[in-house]
Amino acid sequence: MSQIAGFQRHRIDTGEVALSVLRGGTGAPLVLLHGYPQNALCWAAIAPRLARHFDVIIPDLRGYGQSDAPPDDADHTTYS
Repeated sequence: MSQIAGFQRHRIDTGEVALSVLRGGTGAPLVLLHGYPQNALCWAAIAPRLARHFDVIIPDLRGYGQSDAPPDDADHTTYS
């Protein structure tokens, strides 16, 4: 599954990487963040219900899902 029903995928260029963000619904903004080692699709079961009441914004964090990974860094500070 590459999408959540009723949501649109957007790319946001941060200058360092491009982030993939799913967005759907109307109302006050609600940001849902995934944990390690998940991606935005971990919210697929609940996001459509939340979108009935909120503007739901679900990013793939850097290096996860469809977001770009930062350059390799031996001590992983770019992920922190």
